[in-house]
Amino acid sequence: MQRRNFLRSLGLGVGAFALLPSMPALAAVGDETYARFAAARAASPWLAGFETVAEDALARSALKLRGKVPQTLRGTLFRNGPGRFDRGGQRYHHWFDGDGLVQAWRLGNAGVTHEARFVATHKYTQESRARQFLYHGAGTSIAGARDGRNADDSNTANTSVLPLGDRLFALWEGGSAWEIDPHTLRSVGAKTFRDDLAAIPFSAHPVRDVDGSVWNIGVMAYSGEGILVLWHLGADGSLLSATPIATGHRGYAHSFVISERHVIVVLSPWMFERDIDGAFLESLRWRGDQAGLALVIDKHDPGIIRRFDVPAGIVYHWGDAHEIDGTIELSGCWYDDAAAANDGFTGVMRGERMNGVVRSELVHLCLPLTGDGEARLKRSGVHGLEFPDFDRRTSGPHRHLYALTQTGASVANYLNSVVALDRRRDRLQSFCYGEHVLVEEHRFVPRPGSHRDDDGWLVGTALDAAHGEHLLAVFDARHVEDGPICEARLPRPMPLSFHAAFAPA
Repeated sequence: MQRRNFLRSLGLGVGAFALLPSMPALAAVGDETYARFAAARAASPWLAGFETVAEDALARSALKLRGKVPQTLRGTLFRNGPGRFDRGGQRYHHWFDGDGLVQAWRLGNAGVTHEARFVATHKYTQESRARQFLYHGAGTSIAGARDGRNADDSNTANTSVLPLGDRLFALWEGGSAWEIDPHTLRSVGAKTFRDDLAAIPFSAHPVRDVDGSVWNIGVMAYSGEGILVLWHLGADGSLLSATPIATGHRGYAHSFVISERHVIVVLSPWMFERDIDGAFLESLRWRGDQAGLALVIDKHDPGIIRRFDVPAGIVYHWGDAHEIDGTIELSGCWYDDAAAANDGFTGVMRGERMNGVVRSELVHLCLPLTGDGEARLKRSGVHGLEFPDFDRRTSGPHRHLYALTQTGASVANYLNSVVALDRRRDRLQSFCYGEHVLVEEHRFVPRPGSHRDDDGWLVGTALDAAHGEHLLAVFDARHVEDGPICEARLPRPMPLSFHAAFAPA
């Protein structure tokens, strides 16, 4: 299928995917944001987590290690997040706009090493040469911004990473996956899975199925009445299918979830408004009086879709899902108002504490697969969790869920603790790093040869603002409350990243 035919199958014109980068700007990025952050940074060491890394790359270095890395835990924790927020005295207005900085924390027989490199996207290379912003960010309008040929001209590749065999991809929400060399972190280039799919959004939260294949979505709320592309890749990274789905809903979905037989995408009523000029996130409006839409898509026949109205709310990060007694039940960290959480992502760019970011509640959304039943939202009463993870090797109900939260005081009003929830016993254990530590996503890594879903480690990173260091910690997943069994320290702070993936050696 030629590219124009694929676009027509979506009900779009050939130029549709140039829409987002070429939106006109309302105002320039002002010096005020830059100046306010600089003044706040001098008094607040924790703002190192939102400060630009000046170097294009950080060479591999051995880290000081406390404790011992478990002998069977060998591999690399790849992390990705925004790392360049300002150029030429101007600063982005939104945390999500910074250029992607991929880090590799390698765990081996000799200990732990660290290295990092910016993803050399078209945007990054062009703006580095010009020493100024040239393209709109996802949440910041740039006066005089260049019109893009397609979404990849403004692709920051700054949200997550996907290891596939001996390949590695840096991911964003609005454009192509960006391939990088897992050994050197040097950029290879935008990944085009098929010629007619160039620059079609390949989102930042792919989900690996139990057979090793990978599902992903591409949400185009700005196109027509809403288009979703459902991607399916083989375990080797080959394209199995890319299916366009007309949603009839211009809502936003940051991630999705899979069950044994279905892919479930929930579009929140954070709606794209065509008559609002500006960057994408500036064009979203929260419509709390409208329903969200849950799409239950058959894995074997994506043409079979069940649709459910769901209460107004948004889940940035879903946990697991399973099917039992004719009903799909999915868990996630639910926010009643997307706009309130988004305010924290803009305020921190001015050096303000992260007020209102973690106001989530762990919920279970129940969707009946038979009859005409309606969606039901079950609230757990467990508040303040984010970045949920679990043992992804198996389908069905998962007893253990791992996440982050804030415990007690925090200098940034941000996540500072890792938690393990035993849902069968309704037992929550946690470890708090302290009020001067900002914690990043921790991933569950199963112990080789074991099939218990709590037998393994939690591996994650954090910014220790009190000491100006970044750290990697390893927990025994069964005894999180005991604290890290080993900890490696990088003698400098790094910007907070969003998501990580562990690739076994």
